[in-house]
Amino acid sequence: MFATAAPLQRCGEASPVYLSAAQASASAVAMHQLAPDVRLIAILRQPAERTYSAYWHHRRLGIEPLADFRAALAAEDSRRDAGWLPGFDYRANSRYAANLRPYLSLFPRHQVCIVLYESWRQTPAAVLKQIVSFIGVSERELPKVESSINRATAPRNASLAHWLDRPHPLKQWGSRLLPKIWRDRIVGWVRRANVTNPPPLPCDLHAELTASFRDDILELQALLNWDLSHWLAAPTPKSRKIADRRQD
Repeated sequence: MFATAAPLQRCGEASPVYLSAAQASASAVAMHQLAPDVRLIAILRQPAERTYSAYWHHRRLGIEPLADFRAALAAEDSRRDAGWLPGFDYRANSRYAANLRPYLSLFPRHQVCIVLYESWRQTPAAVLKQIVSFIGVSERELPKVESSINRATAPRNASLAHWLDRPHPLKQWGSRLLPKIWRDRIVGWVRRANVTNPPPLPCDLHAELTASFRDDILELQALLNWDLSHWLAAPTPKSRKIADRRQD
């Protein structure tokens, strides 16, 4: 993947699957064997909010069939047993202490950069400066980070969202009639027209989920020697808004 890189060029790639409950240990071991000097970066979000955002990310993609968030949570065990993809294990993937521990046990702490999502949202330029310093990249031409990307949205029509991401004879027919630039514009317009803002996470469900994560949050607090008490507090109206998604 990086065979053509220059000797001093920094190379990397990202996937939230590496920090998923199903992959953390295997990924950590493989990384340590293949690239023991690698620099690792993890951005952590309040677990209840990460769980809810991951659900809506899948709804936006049209791959989460259940329109009720509670029902999707209740289906996690049966989905795991049936071999669903790791991303559908919404709650287990939000247990950061459990999922970070394999990395912190194998890699020196100076090779691991951990950032809180709220810091990224509040001061993105400062966090980016921290990250590029961590990986040893020049700060001379940092990209702008003011714009939101990958914003959490809800599909107006889940079937249409699913259809846009799957092969279909109609698409093949259209590819013979329209140039790619026009096909991309049409698909982009349909995508934008088919989304709306998801509802905020209800306060009672936020509290319920946060309580279920309490032990893991406290363990993570001890593991990192950070104060994460704000993750355990009741949400404010501002914190209940669905923010933009990456990673979780």
